[in-house]
Amino acid sequence: MTLDAIRLPATSKYLASLPLGLESFPLCSIRDVTIDTYVRDFGGLAEEPGLPEPVAKLLRGGARESWLPATVFQTANLVVRDLAFSDDGSFFEWIFKINAELFERPLLRSLMRLLSPSLIVIGATRRWSTFHRGSELVAGRVSRTEGRDETVARLRYPTGVFSPTFLTSLEQVFLAALAASRAKDPRVQAGAIGPVEAEYRVSWLA
Repeated sequence: MTLDAIRLPATSKYLASLPLGLESFPLCSIRDVTIDTYVRDFGGLAEEPGLPEPVAKLLRGGARESWLPATVFQTANLVVRDLAFSDDGSFFEWIFKINAELFERPLLRSLMRLLSPSLIVIGATRRWSTFHRGSELVAGRVSRTEGRDETVARLRYPTGVFSPTFLTSLEQVFLAALAASRAKDPRVQAGAIGPVEAEYRVSWLA
């Protein structure tokens, strides 16, 4: 059984682009704790006909390793987008919501509120590597322009491992982190998204 490309357009396109299917990019992986909200909110999507078994297993919350292949997570992420949301905007709102929930967990909440937005940016590389392997997030120096502190963060990755939807949705992940640090009027805007690097312009009121 194959995926229904009409019901799952983004998912089908991503899977077709992978040179070795879900076994592509073996050095790229993601920590399994990032999928808990996917299982909680959309575990029922595991029953969609034609899903590769690793993706269905992820969505149903089956036994898993500490690290999951990035391709499996990317596919599950697109399944949720295709089946549970009518447009990117509502999907991105959900991404912000689940990340804001993560930063509200007791231990993280007290840590995040002790950090300034500048320290959040400085520690971005280390935090990214805590949850992701095979890609790198690098934030530039924070500068001040017209009353706003700003920087540019760049995410580097192998060509084809991340979907455009995922790369754009990272705006919401970064925005949730800034909001958790009580940044004033935080803004994150994806700039150029290329084959091996995506750029994010980040700012907040000084």
